[in-house]
Amino acid sequence: MKHGVAPSREALNAEGYDWLFESTFFCHLDVATQDRVLASSRWRHEPRGAVLIEAGGAVTGVDLIVRGEAQVVQRDGARGERTIARLAPGHLIGERSIFWGLPTIAEVRAMSPYSALHLPADDFRALLAESADFSGYVRDLVELRERSGLLVDLLLRNPFLRSLGRDDVDRFVQAGRVIRVAAGESVVRTGEQTRDVYVVISGRVGVFTRTGGEDGREMVASKGPGWMFGHAAALLEVRRTADIDAIETTELLRVEPKAMMSIVARNPNLRRQLYQQLAASGLRIDRARQAESSRPALISVYGTRPGMGTTSIAYGLAGALRPSGRVVLVDLDGATSSKRLGLRVDDISFGQIDGKSLAVREGWGMQVVWPADKANAVAFVQAIRDELEPGSFL
Repeated sequence: MKHGVAPSREALNAEGYDWLFESTFFCHLDVATQDRVLASSRWRHEPRGAVLIEAGGAVTGVDLIVRGEAQVVQRDGARGERTIARLAPGHLIGERSIFWGLPTIAEVRAMSPYSALHLPADDFRALLAESADFSGYVRDLVELRERSGLLVDLLLRNPFLRSLGRDDVDRFVQAGRVIRVAAGESVVRTGEQTRDVYVVISGRVGVFTRTGGEDGREMVASKGPGWMFGHAAALLEVRRTADIDAIETTELLRVEPKAMMSIVARNPNLRRQLYQQLAASGLRIDRARQAESSRPALISVYGTRPGMGTTSIAYGLAGALRPSGRVVLVDLDGATSSKRLGLRVDDISFGQIDGKSLAVREGWGMQVVWPADKANAVAFVQAIRDELEPGSFL
């Protein structure tokens, strides 16, 4: 990470900074645009106490914090100065001034040794001009920052998001996009395979279940600001189990599944609480699944690092879903599992992809498989998916 050197995707991934592509503004760009931004960026390293942006001065570019923290300080007349924000890794600095073409009204200082990806102002403006979607994201981000205090306080009411703490909740906001939904419009539909997570910012949404009645639906709940929904689909990759519509004009924060999973992976308290909540609601999920009909389930759970307990989670899910129909569990560490369990390994194939199968004991009610070559993992899973379609895939 030499100062002034352009970062590469490979180097960032190797150093454990792959989360930048999943839970920062990078997740709103296609791969080609991401690479162009990296080529225009330079590493910036500053010591603790360094002034990153001077109040009233011209902003030379945008920083994406990678390591360390910064504080935004505003002078308050005779009262001296006050800290109006603390920014952690994943946050942008300087985007507001460049977006509006105005000098900053606050000073930004490094609270600790600081490292960031610095994108010059002209390159940032070019990106805004080229991508209407990215420009809309930055506009929403700037507007959210204007009311960030109120919004963070709102999200901290959510019992799950509260475990992130104020800094990470602000990061959660930056990973999302604001969408506005008119009364009567649908947000998600039963059976959809979408994975986005939503938090209600303003307005209300209704939760509807499918019935055999005259209207075909029944509203079972209405929820307002601070309510989060959709995380079951992101964490377990299940189909949506309810219709959710806006019942008045509603503003939502929408977080993409990769960004959500990146945040969850880095916050064990949040991860534990969410999985506990999903486990407690398992009966309702099973009933919804049975109502759809018995469909095969493909389970493949991946950990971002060793020791996260993903193998236990995967086998637990497989066991819970056995009553719903055929269950195929992809265990990429199947060779180790076979030794630990003392079970034979057989050759198998899906499509043209060779794999291995665990000779599970009678009564397990599941098939445990893995690719013979881990490099073929994605193709192997897709081949199983093709065989099992139509299905509900986990």
